[in-house]
Amino acid sequence: MADSLQALSGNLTGNITVAQILRPARGGMKRHVEGLIATSEKTTHLLFAPPGVLNEFQQSRNREIAALIPLDISARPNPLRDRLQARRLSKQLRDSKCEIVHAHGIRGAMIGVPAARIAGLPVIVTLHNLLSQSTVQRLFLQNVLKKSNQIITVSGAIADQINYLRLANPPQIIPNGVDTSEYGRLIYCDYLRQEYKINPKSKIIMGVGRLEKEKGFTLLAGAFNQLRGRAGNVVFVLVGEGTEHGTLLRFAEERNDVVLTGQLKDVRPLMSCADLVVIPSRSEGQSLVALEAMASGVPVIASRVGGLPETLGEEMQEALFNPEDVQDLTQKMIQFMTDEPLRERHKELGLERVREHYELKDQIRKVEAVYSKLVERKK
Repeated sequence: MADSLQALSGNLTGNITVAQILRPARGGMKRHVEGLIATSEKTTHLLFAPPGVLNEFQQSRNREIAALIPLDISARPNPLRDRLQARRLSKQLRDSKCEIVHAHGIRGAMIGVPAARIAGLPVIVTLHNLLSQSTVQRLFLQNVLKKSNQIITVSGAIADQINYLRLANPPQIIPNGVDTSEYGRLIYCDYLRQEYKINPKSKIIMGVGRLEKEKGFTLLAGAFNQLRGRAGNVVFVLVGEGTEHGTLLRFAEERNDVVLTGQLKDVRPLMSCADLVVIPSRSEGQSLVALEAMASGVPVIASRVGGLPETLGEEMQEALFNPEDVQDLTQKMIQFMTDEPLRERHKELGLERVREHYELKDQIRKVEAVYSKLVERKK
């Protein structure tokens, strides 16, 4: 730990030095931070995160990270330990000579905001997920967020929830983004179909994400079960890991048209082979998977929750289905899988939308503009 901080003096070459605070994370939040660090041009990043997360970043050999610094932060709150860790982190922040603290998610805010305040540093909080309905949790979050200098949300749906808290500083919406130049290549499809034993003539419906209740993949499995025989030769491919893996594995073992791949380091090649990507979430702040599918030229259907309607935009509202409604989801999949012109139209709409509104470099410029504003304000 000490060695990491002492080594910083030779690494701080960016215009602004930012401490990124990250809890144990896999899905969109972790990938958001990866994109932020890899794409920013005017920032040097210090990453404070649990050892497991640091190992993953280290393996990616991201040269834009000046230092990887262990942080004792769990996925769930622990008031006593969090208070102690915030004080430890405040000292580390002072020693690191950083200029801004950027905390990600509610857990990152719970430790990062008090630590930044103790260290006398401006602090930004980016919220990636919809807020809990618990009144107690919202009051606690309100108390933390009002001490931040800037709140960023990845969607208007989250911003609406924050506005309800009536904080002095309104949130700024900066959505997730993707580098569209890295998507849409189809050269591996024949190989991947052979690897996963998918008939060359079968169409592919794909789901990607953490296999947790909030992501709704058991709902999607039920809808696919009803789809059978009603949309031609279709295979269901599910990518991810989580607590519902066992349930979904039993579902797959009972059929010959379901493939569970587990967690993939890079989902892009397989996604580019899909005919339809389904996002059946019960709760969703925005959805990087939707952006990746659109950038891959794959039509998307999604539940009408959280930030998903605004992610798809007005012209693709027909691709939304009612959350928790298996029948509506089934009918929507049948509609898309049996109507090739509809799929082609949504491919074009998705590509146009992601290129216009969700290009990664454009979103990172907005974040760096927030950094610059806070540094100037402090001078």
